Amino acid sequence: MGQKMVRRHEELEVYQLAFEAAMRIFELSKRFPIEERYSLTDQVRRSSRSVCANLAEAWQKRIHEASFVSKLSDCTAEAAETQTWITFARRCHYLDTNVGQDLHQTYDRILSILVTIIQNSKAWSLQPDPPLASHPLTPSPTHLPPHPSTTLLLQIHQPASISVTLPRTVIAA
Repeated sequence: MGQKMVRRHEELEVYQLAFEAAMRIFELSKRFPIEERYSLTDQVRRSSRSVCANLAEAWQKRIHEASFVSKLSDCTAEAAETQTWITFARRCHYLDTNVGQDLHQTYDRILSILVTIIQNSKAWSLQPDPPLASHPLTPSPTHLPPHPSTTLLLQIHQPASISVTLPRTVIAA
């Protein structure tokens, strides 16, 4: 069975697991006592949803491996926090023991996948394009002038700077 190319964070198995778990928590938490509305209910909903939100952010930050790993680390923290709130809900008898254990195991699976991705983050990260040239007078493609020619101020590796008129094409060294 071949591997499918993942193009969006919603296609990740871990995102799908986390999203479904967050929706299940939302439905189950509707039955929590009213006095828990601004504490346990809000906290478990917030942390479970935050796993998904941080995964979405991590997916967009793959160009920088450290940022990617940092957001995934936030996901693990939110997943562990969700497990804590599930334990409280179970111990307060707001959740059936089996339901609480099932949710806890779901978050164990989510955490396991997240840790595996973190441990293999280089394979998931996008690598930025290398610079076209390293000559100090060669502008990077992102700094090309918007018009056919314009005056740019280029910094040289000395305190002095010069003003040069460049064509729209990249200068070869």
